[in-house]
Amino acid sequence: MPTPSVELANRVTALRSAMRRVDLDGMLITSPKNVRYLCGFTGSNGWLLLKHRSSVFVTDSRYKEQATEELQHARIVVAGKERLSEALLRTRALGNLSVIGFEADSLAYDTVRTLRRLFKSVKLRAISNIVEPLRQIKSPSELDAIRKAIRISEKVLAEVINDLRPGVSERDVAADITWKQRRAGADGDAFPPLVLFGRRCSLVHGQPSSATLSNRQVVLIDLGCRVDGYCSDLTRMVAFGRIPAAIHEMYATLLSAQKRTREEIRAGTPTAYYDEFIRQELDQSGLSRYFAHALGHGIGLDIHETPLVSSRSNACLAAGHVITIEPGIYIPGEIGMRIEDDVLVTRDRSETLTTFPRELIAL
Repeated sequence: MPTPSVELANRVTALRSAMRRVDLDGMLITSPKNVRYLCGFTGSNGWLLLKHRSSVFVTDSRYKEQATEELQHARIVVAGKERLSEALLRTRALGNLSVIGFEADSLAYDTVRTLRRLFKSVKLRAISNIVEPLRQIKSPSELDAIRKAIRISEKVLAEVINDLRPGVSERDVAADITWKQRRAGADGDAFPPLVLFGRRCSLVHGQPSSATLSNRQVVLIDLGCRVDGYCSDLTRMVAFGRIPAAIHEMYATLLSAQKRTREEIRAGTPTAYYDEFIRQELDQSGLSRYFAHALGHGIGLDIHETPLVSSRSNACLAAGHVITIEPGIYIPGEIGMRIEDDVLVTRDRSETLTTFPRELIAL
């Protein structure tokens, strides 16, 4: 579903205001996600030169038809055998521009050197984090895409859990998630699915292996997909067969702390507060020392976006942020568990977008 024209125009207006604040005549957008956010192009090779009164989009011949179909609010230039930088120079789009910003985190050093050689009359300034703050606040169409992605992942998660059998491997289940999410209407995975059995659940970002499922094991499944480019991200745990009471107690503690933290979410509060809040909750049971990562992160066109929900973050929550709340307990070589939900921050409360049951699922 294309992003509405009015939304794209508002994003461009907001970026132009940001350009004025840092004294830029133009901004060269090269990050594919930021290009998509600003002009609707979903291909993998295209640059957007945004000026204060006009825009120029440069791509290669593979994307000529796609760019014509998708782009709004920009003049399209198709490179021949030249580089995108050379095609941009050919258009004379630089005009009387004096200072152009470029995305410091997106362009390779060698490309920057080429730009400086070609654009001799223009001062190029490295700029970081100019589009990303705009992307933090989700519009209605963005929220709609995120909700659809969550529903698909939840549907697939239910199917995958129902299909768990002794002898199936972590890789088998992960591959099934990828296939099922596509079949259910997703663009694809938001990230490679994480499926871990038994003691391997203590690997915070362990990759699926040939390890097979047996009775009396816990199962960790972390999955997400993309719809219209926007991500879902959720994690649930399964008890396959009878597992020790101590694991049930530990999980109950984690679930209670995660629930109380989600209920605390409010706009205007530093994200670091929530990271500290849940650690204090877990500390009552002596488990906070086993919580080995930040509490959460923003999601959107990228699976990890700002704001970061971490003790190291200076960000404050604002209405329109969509963040994950994903505390975990990881005891190396013994057990690991995580509960992850996607949460929308609203003006005076929050809405947990994920609806899949959070209790330890017994099979």
